[in-house]
Amino acid sequence: MGRTNRRRKPARHKRGPQATRAWMRHPSPAGGPTTPTDPASAGHPHRLTPEEAAQLGARATILARSASEAFVVGDGDRAQPALADLVALAPGPAQTRIVQRAVIDLLRAATRTIWQRGWQPRDVHEVLGRDADRLVLDLAGDVMADDLAGYARPLVDPRWFAQLSGIGASVWWPADRTWASGRAASTPGGWPLVLEAATCLLARLRCLGPLERFLPLPGQAFPTTPRAATVDDSVLHRVRQLLAKAESTSFEAEAASFTAAAQRLMSRHSIDQAMLAASGPVGAGEGPTGRRLWIPRPYVKEKVVLLNVVAESNRSRALWSKDLDMVTLLGHDPDLDAVETLYTSLLVQATRAMHAEGKKVTAWGSSRTRGFRQAFLAAYASRIGERLCEAVRAETQAAAAEFSGRGAHALVPILTAREEQVDGYVQELFPQMVRTRVSAGSDPDGWARGRQAADRAHFGAEAGTRPAK
Repeated sequence: MGRTNRRRKPARHKRGPQATRAWMRHPSPAGGPTTPTDPASAGHPHRLTPEEAAQLGARATILARSASEAFVVGDGDRAQPALADLVALAPGPAQTRIVQRAVIDLLRAATRTIWQRGWQPRDVHEVLGRDADRLVLDLAGDVMADDLAGYARPLVDPRWFAQLSGIGASVWWPADRTWASGRAASTPGGWPLVLEAATCLLARLRCLGPLERFLPLPGQAFPTTPRAATVDDSVLHRVRQLLAKAESTSFEAEAASFTAAAQRLMSRHSIDQAMLAASGPVGAGEGPTGRRLWIPRPYVKEKVVLLNVVAESNRSRALWSKDLDMVTLLGHDPDLDAVETLYTSLLVQATRAMHAEGKKVTAWGSSRTRGFRQAFLAAYASRIGERLCEAVRAETQAAAAEFSGRGAHALVPILTAREEQVDGYVQELFPQMVRTRVSAGSDPDGWARGRQAADRAHFGAEAGTRPAK
């Protein structure tokens, strides 16, 4: 398992949006940058000239940047004067629209910068969702949806929109409004509260360091010539449905039936994709790619170990960014789909079994629940890894026999070559990768119970196999 710490962690704000609400109830301090002689800020009823509008927009941009810079260093108190002045700049609808446009432009530029740095909508949502104000998180979805809507649809990889849909973001505001005016109208507290959240979001986006880029940038994707044959993409949807049923039932026989069907579907999907790429023209197959999984707390280390054994069994690699609680998965798309699907199912089963054990105490009455659960999950991952290794030879032989028309051993070198591609891709992206050992839990009871739970777990056949070397 690889680990990389090259990313810069978003700043932890000592005083976030909630700390600056006082400025909404008090005027700008005397001597502040807004003066009654400024016709734009004094609310004069005359129509703004282009020069006045430009001056107002420039002033709003400076103040919004100033407020965001205060949030970057975690000083919410320092943001108060700039936020108060921003509100004072817009006493009427015309001025408000100009100020809102300035804030929108700043956030759009920040969003396009993080796209360049490798971030995707799901990544942003996961990072902000850990400690950001709910309104800040909602605005992030609005900003990202607004930016992607500005490109011609064929020039945006569909996975960008799929991620937006997955986090519940969309262009929900009317065509004659912006997300800023729409949120201001629908948020208790109105524009001042939205403005505060927007400048805090701007600060958070500015703190996001570089990640590996796995998707073409919005506006740079081009339609590709479809292959003569394709594998039905709905197969993974059916796999997830089957695994969801397996996870929800309390009857072992019924769960086994559902997971057995999921096993067959996952195996067919991955192997068919590999054989399809091998049978096409030279260069027709897609190379390895990557995606990121953000591991929820607690017990991050133990969950990463489980993800690693699942990835290794699927000719994929998992690289842990410990400072972000994030794992970068590298492999071919069908294999990565299998990793995500199987890992999610196994984690659900492990969590359910772990909580069923209840809380644990020592003989002296102190809690040992955390140690028990750490050992439980570590043992669970270890035993799952053993089971996956045990399935290697039988599954590989069965798949090779199925494709015997191309020669009894045709499949093995094809899968091995794909795995070697992945290893080369890992070295290309992470030349400074450090391999690390992860210590197991020390609670004997937790270790024993975790292995027992792993023996009862169900997993897909191909998602749990790897060609023998």
